[in-house]
Amino acid sequence: MVMWARTTAISFLLLAPLVAQHEHAAEPAKPAIILPGLGDTHHAIGTRNPEAQRFFDQGLALIYGFNHEEAVNSFRRAAELDPQAAMPWWGVALALGPNINLDVDPEREKAAYDAVQKALSLGNSAPAEERDYIQALSKRYANNPKADLKKLAAEYSKAMGALSAKYPDDLDAATLYAESMMDLRPWKLWTIDGKPAPGTLEIVAVLESVCAGIRSTWARTTTTFTQWRRRRIRSARCLARIGLPG
Repeated sequence: MVMWARTTAISFLLLAPLVAQHEHAAEPAKPAIILPGLGDTHHAIGTRNPEAQRFFDQGLALIYGFNHEEAVNSFRRAAELDPQAAMPWWGVALALGPNINLDVDPEREKAAYDAVQKALSLGNSAPAEERDYIQALSKRYANNPKADLKKLAAEYSKAMGALSAKYPDDLDAATLYAESMMDLRPWKLWTIDGKPAPGTLEIVAVLESVCAGIRSTWARTTTTFTQWRRRRIRSARCLARIGLPG
């Protein structure tokens, strides 16, 4: 999986403040179209429909670009184009869930739960890696308004860690694993004097491993600024790899 994901892995750490304002500005859904300028994200899924693949890739690119509402539209369009494909529903569930800028609300939690259940129902004939992605995400949601969401988030993060370990060459899995860890304590990853909170150095290590796989020019312009702007700890090696000053 995928070049644009490789190029934007660190943007989970670095660009979120610039886009947080958009997370709350939901508008009525418009028909999804293929948008220009989103890079070359490609995560192959079990579909024979090229347009479904394109919309899935676009949905993933939009998640990495923090446009979760539009990502939902793209994933839903992929599901419409290939009703038998499981991963578009995984994408819908992922995009509806919590992120570093926006916690989940009951309505989105229920919609995400329904979406991942749809993915599970379609996953029997999906490739093993897709089934693993779906199983991991299914731990994030519950059909229970009183569910302990923090516990579910921790279980999801643990599952993503196992997924990333199982597929060590999958940089999307690593990126999403790092994001899942960040979501456990959003914006509380460093102390005021620049010391890492528990778990932060693991996030950095995972993202440095993703950074080591970055090869595109787009990466050089999108991977540098949230945690790392407040400190220089361990960043010089990764920044040097992508041609940025430490």
